[in-house]
Amino acid sequence: MNLIFLDTETTGINLLEDYLFQVCYSHNGKVIYEYFKPSIPISIKSQSITHVTNKMVADKNPFKDSQMKSDLQDLLKTNVLVAHNAAFDICMINKEGVEVPQFICTFKVVKYLDDECLIPEYNLQYLRYFYELDIDVDAHDAKSDVIVLEALFNILYKKMLQKINDPENVIAKMIEVSIQPF
Repeated sequence: MNLIFLDTETTGINLLEDYLFQVCYSHNGKVIYEYFKPSIPISIKSQSITHVTNKMVADKNPFKDSQMKSDLQDLLKTNVLVAHNAAFDICMINKEGVEVPQFICTFKVVKYLDDECLIPEYNLQYLRYFYELDIDVDAHDAKSDVIVLEALFNILYKKMLQKINDPENVIAKMIEVSIQPF
């Protein structure tokens, strides 16, 4: 199966009220990212985290009319989306009309693999340092987060392979773990 590593940056964290303003995905070694004008203003809180202001996206096109949306719709028909805390990113792109038939949530996979509860936090940046990923990127930018996500996924893939000892079913097991409730 081909994988699409994806991250979004959003106007806030309310699943019902907020919208995306940056999307990045990586597929077959190619990283694609773009800023979009959201249908509501970026919250001050989100600006303080992402360092993206409303002025910076004022002249951007909305995601709903973008080529990226069309490309993602096509890619996700036959590929597996990988995201950290996937439910959030999936909700944000679903609101824009993009369906996600299959996905892997690295947040849930980490929790599943941490059966001895050795990891005190599961957020992406914490895991970046916990696993000593030697990556020189800024946090809270969709492109940077996708780079960290791919590196984390590679570690999780190896750990899952060790756990189930079945190379042909590692991705299937990750998908199975990802659709389970917390």
